[in-house]
Amino acid sequence: MSATTPERPSLRARFAAWGPRLRRPLLISGAVLVAGVLWVRCWPLPDALLAEPSTPSTVVVDRHGAPIYEALSGEATRAIALRADALPPRLVAATLAAEDRRFYGHVGLDPVAMVRALRTNLAEGRIVEGASTISQQVAKLLLNRQQPARRRGVVAKAHEALIALRLEHRFSKAELLALYLNLAAYGNQFTGAERASQAYFGVPAAMLTPAQAAFLAGLPQRPSGFNPFRSPEPARARQRTVLRRMAAAGALAL
Repeated sequence: MSATTPERPSLRARFAAWGPRLRRPLLISGAVLVAGVLWVRCWPLPDALLAEPSTPSTVVVDRHGAPIYEALSGEATRAIALRADALPPRLVAATLAAEDRRFYGHVGLDPVAMVRALRTNLAEGRIVEGASTISQQVAKLLLNRQQPARRRGVVAKAHEALIALRLEHRFSKAELLALYLNLAAYGNQFTGAERASQAYFGVPAAMLTPAQAAFLAGLPQRPSGFNPFRSPEPARARQRTVLRRMAAAGALAL
């Protein structure tokens, strides 16, 4: 009489046998994952991070409305705030073209931009392209305002990414854009696009032409290197790059 080979249990039967043993670890792992996501995304921001400057800049005008003196803000800058519900479309289009073309499609971090920047930088053998979103730049600007002497590096970048994710949870995209446009440095002690527009072009940001908006949007990348008063040609070269990106996005007709 020949011995019979025992039948191997099916895959479904094996899963059924392991189910009770796996259920508890899977539930614990899922709970830890959800708690981690909620902590990263929803943990409140420090109140001091979003505090307004102690004293805004103040412009003194004569009886005809012509500026005669400007007192700097408490942070030694000249600034006029834009409202989130009244952002100039041309300036927004130029800023997105210059800084974050996928702004409306990410949640604070942009994996596509990260991969693209890594590929470009590896091909060039040096850092020529960054992957910071506008949300990350807002986080950096807020943190730098709170701690002007804070150190740079991987830890600082990770902190900025964490704050960016929390900013995206708390604010709308329009509010984040307003924060960026009001906090970014445009050179020559001008903080914010509205004050810079008046200084460089003599018009409010709502009246900028596409070319002027592109010029302005390119300045925060390197405010001192693109200083229009000292280095106009690099600033114009940056302007041309932004205009090409605006054209590719169909934003020159705004």
